[in-house]
Amino acid sequence: MKTEILVQWNPWWESEKYQANLTKREMLENIKKWVGRKEIVAFIGVRRSGKTSLMHLLIENLTASGVSNKNILFVKCDDERVEKKNLIEDAINTYKEFINPSGKLYVFLDEIQEIDGWDKVLKTIYDLNKDMKIFISGSNSSMLTEDLGYKLAGRIAYFEIYPFSFKEFLSTKTEIKNEISLIRKKQQIKHYLLEYMEFGGFPEVALETDKQTKAQLLGFYFDTIIFRDILKRRKIRDVHNMEK
Repeated sequence: MKTEILVQWNPWWESEKYQANLTKREMLENIKKWVGRKEIVAFIGVRRSGKTSLMHLLIENLTASGVSNKNILFVKCDDERVEKKNLIEDAINTYKEFINPSGKLYVFLDEIQEIDGWDKVLKTIYDLNKDMKIFISGSNSSMLTEDLGYKLAGRIAYFEIYPFSFKEFLSTKTEIKNEISLIRKKQQIKHYLLEYMEFGGFPEVALETDKQTKAQLLGFYFDTIIFRDILKRRKIRDVHNMEK
C-alpha cells in the first residue's frame, strides 16, 4: 500500500511527543492495565461513541510513557482509498519496510469490521508475533461480545465504549477542581445537566455549541443506526413501526 496514506494515519511519526488534545475518558485507566498483557484489546460500541478517540488517547499515553512514536502503527480500515483485501497484512508489511522499527510494536486497527475474515488474520498475527500488541475497534452492531469470545477465544479482552458520562461531559464545559468549586458552580452544573439530559453524551454533539446543529447531528446518528445497522443488517421489513 502507499506509504503516503500510512504517514497520514500516523502523524506522531513526525514528532517527538504526541498530544491527542481530546477529552479524557474515565475508562482509560482500566484499559492501560491491559497494555502490558498479550491479549488483543477490543473497543466496541455504538457509532460515534468515541472509540477512535480512545485509541488516540491510548497512543498519547504510550508515547508519554516512553514508547517510541515509530513503534506505533494506526490503520484506518474504513478508509475508502485502500484495498480492503489483505489490508492488515499489507499495512504492517509496508510499515516495517518504511519505518524499520525495533522492539515491541503497538498496532491499532480502527473499524476492523470492514475487513472480511479479520478474526482469522488476527489469530495468525497473535500466534506468530510475540512482540506485537494489537488493539482493535468496531461497531457493536457487527462485533457482538459473544462473537468476539467465540472467534478469538483466549486471545481477547474487550471493552464496551459508551458516549460521555455526565462527569466526562461536564469536563468539556467547566473545570471542577474540588468540592468548594463544585458547590460554587452548582447552578451552572444544573444548567449543563439539563443540556446533557436533552442532547445526551455523544462526543461531537456534546462539543457542539449550536443547539440546531446538535439536533441535526443526533438525527443523522439516528438514521444511520436505525437504517444501516439495524434494518439493513437484520432484514427488518416493517420500517415504519421500527422507526416509531
